[in-house]
Amino acid sequence: MKLKYLVLLSLVICLVFYVLLSSTSFSNFLTNQVFKYKDRPWAPKAHYLIAMYTYRVNNYQQAVNLFEMIQREYPQSEYVLPCKLKIAQTYDNMEQTGKAKGLYIALNTEYPNTPEGEAARQRLKVLELPY
Repeated sequence: MKLKYLVLLSLVICLVFYVLLSSTSFSNFLTNQVFKYKDRPWAPKAHYLIAMYTYRVNNYQQAVNLFEMIQREYPQSEYVLPCKLKIAQTYDNMEQTGKAKGLYIALNTEYPNTPEGEAARQRLKVLELPY
């Protein structure tokens, strides 16, 4: 009986977080809280995780804003290239193919020997674009 209630409680908590993270205002709240500590070594990862959750709940425009902010605020971070790829994928999901293609081409050209460059190259093949 207790296990049933724990499972139900877990599902309710997951649902609440899903709703909260899909909310732009909650995402902004989290971003602002982390931004207060932007000089801390964990800040780029925290912002990246917020951006990824925002992306996963299909709040695409907010996700693009967060990925761009990470590139701007943490230009030496290990998250810059993943952010570039995620922005391209986000535009792809938003059916803004022109923007996505341009970003995939730039990734493929500027970072050909990286996982992000390879992912861009693979997506360009699917889109049947010369690269």
